[in-house]
Amino acid sequence: AIGGANPLWNDALAKHTESPYHVMIGGGDQLYCDSLLNEPEMLEWLALSPISNREKSPCHPHWTIAIEQYYFNRYCSWFSQGTYGQALAAIPTINMWDDHDTIDGFGSYPESTQKSATLATIGAVSRRFYLLFQHHTTPALVPQHGFFSSGVGENILTSLGPSTSILVLDARSERSKNVVCSDQTYELAFSKMYQEIPLGTRHLLVQIGVPIAYPRLVFAENLMGSVGNVLGNIAGAKNVVNKLNGEPELLDDLNDHWTAKAHKAERNKFITRLQNFANDRKIRVTFISGDVHCAGVGRFTAKITPPEKDPQLMYQVISSAIVNEPPPEGVIKLLHFQDKVHILEGRVKTYEDMYPLFTQDVDGSPLQMDKLMARRNYSHGQFNPHTGGLEITIFAENVRGGPEHTPGGDRGTKGYSIHVPRLES
Repeated sequence: AIGGANPLWNDALAKHTESPYHVMIGGGDQLYCDSLLNEPEMLEWLALSPISNREKSPCHPHWTIAIEQYYFNRYCSWFSQGTYGQALAAIPTINMWDDHDTIDGFGSYPESTQKSATLATIGAVSRRFYLLFQHHTTPALVPQHGFFSSGVGENILTSLGPSTSILVLDARSERSKNVVCSDQTYELAFSKMYQEIPLGTRHLLVQIGVPIAYPRLVFAENLMGSVGNVLGNIAGAKNVVNKLNGEPELLDDLNDHWTAKAHKAERNKFITRLQNFANDRKIRVTFISGDVHCAGVGRFTAKITPPEKDPQLMYQVISSAIVNEPPPEGVIKLLHFQDKVHILEGRVKTYEDMYPLFTQDVDGSPLQMDKLMARRNYSHGQFNPHTGGLEITIFAENVRGGPEHTPGGDRGTKGYSIHVPRLES
């Protein structure tokens, strides 16, 4: 129905041919490894009952071998095929990882599940192959290859040119149900930002896998424990219980969100520190994220005019996914229903909302739900030397005419653009 994995990669590679991209940023889930749990050795583990026996079980040697073979074969297959393989060969990349680079929900399960020997082995093996295939390094060489860490995880702070820097915050390695990143990681990141971002930098991109500005799903968090998979039922999902720990299937996804109750204080502190950094260095901060399988733009603002004078103005560009099928219309309706203006008592009073970017559909017809778009998409951005701003465009897949490689099957994209203004003194 969606024409395979290549259509939007074809579109991106065509744009690269016309005007070469100098870097491709992967926001996590560069490949999906959920099928690991269907391997015979993993089915042996999952068959252990009750769940407490599974969590106490050692990871047997033949299970470890199967896990290593799975990740090696998965990377070799996915990274060498289709237009994505061509893009990897043609465009330099900066990547971060998210849960599906390991398995669905990794990091957001209860501590007893996360620390089980087999899941810990899955995490360690997936990290080794993530570093090898996505960063061309090894755990031993990470400190020499431009990463920084407070002891766990791989974070990146680097320049994308004279005007723009990027912070890639590893929001997976230290993650638990109650923590996204440790206090030590934040301290190290901000210290490096103040000391190492070059003078003259106008913009800082903050790459985080899951959007930090997004409609709240607190009602689903509250209901999930008692009524099961609320959003899954809307989406017509068949499985309502997670096979790892018996919890409702989407509870790990809800726990992943920055807007989850358990992460709210950490989130607000992080945003406030970024506001202070923006004001101190006169650098515009913009979040870039994916994960949620739809496109949109969130916004923080103190409503100071002109916007070039507002250090609290931060856009959250949400671009996901370039391959996976978007959620059903019912989920998008629910998210629009949940969207409202939130108040953050940050550096100054800050308003958070979703930006109405999608006033028209890809065919030109008007849209009532104008803040999130359920179409496959990707985004690109470039510095505008005339205005000092960033021009960011989300390319959404056009209405499809048929399967891939058939007439009308690959119809390209429609662009939706937003201007991110510079921050003036």
